[in-house]
Amino acid sequence: MADSIPINIKLHESAPKGLSIVPESEWTDYDKAIWDQFDEFTDGLWMGEPPSHGKMAIGRMAEKPVLITRTEYADGLDGMGLWESDKFSHTLVVDGNVFLYPESPPKDNVVIFDEWIEIYSTILEEDGEYDLFKEKIPDDFFWCVEEMYPECTEGLVRYINDEAGSFEGIVDPKVRGYLQVLCDDASKACPYCKTSVGEVCEHLLAHIDLTFRDIQMGAAEDVFYKAVEASNEEDAGSELYDMFVEACREVAEVYEAGGEEDGAPGYSSVTETYWSDDMKTAL
Repeated sequence: MADSIPINIKLHESAPKGLSIVPESEWTDYDKAIWDQFDEFTDGLWMGEPPSHGKMAIGRMAEKPVLITRTEYADGLDGMGLWESDKFSHTLVVDGNVFLYPESPPKDNVVIFDEWIEIYSTILEEDGEYDLFKEKIPDDFFWCVEEMYPECTEGLVRYINDEAGSFEGIVDPKVRGYLQVLCDDASKACPYCKTSVGEVCEHLLAHIDLTFRDIQMGAAEDVFYKAVEASNEEDAGSELYDMFVEACREVAEVYEAGGEEDGAPGYSSVTETYWSDDMKTAL
């Protein structure tokens, strides 16, 4: 079987009674044929342009084999797609589907389902609706964000401002960071995972308020304060701070400056943020 098979798939508590998932290790030759032939025999079956079916699991229902699929689409768009020109949505709908097969394999080994018994329903554990602006979404569905917002336009910026207040009003740091980078605001997001400045991620070496000489967060923050505590010299913090900033600039693979010259900390101070994709080496 060429297709990769998802692992650790679980049923939602709202899944139909009697539905179960069969581990891949227990698949029969018939199960394997169902998995392998589904795409071939459903190609061109769907009318219009509905969401594509991602194969998720083989299961059983009333002692008959079933194939469970998943579909993702943006609520409110035509054709149940993820993207539509000049039209936007921030509601991602994730549905499950169940296809029922004959109890026994056909003699000609051409495997076709008998019935589509659960259509765009809540079947799997993470099925449901997600508000991309108001809640965090599972990592498995981040690709949908990229499909829903493939490019930045004036219309998209207006839509974000209308629906979320601003980019900063988007709750999920990865969604917020992706959209900020998409709309040419790369200095406000980690270049590796798109987490926004002001949010801790595994790549954040340090975030520093240069105006008020304040190391605010990051993996290297503890390194600095431990060095200050270990020094017996008077005013060691000031000297070590200058050394720390230079070291961050040297070892960070990417760093960005932000803010303005005047202002209170956290508002318009001059800041620098340092990221590294190899934190062990950087520290």
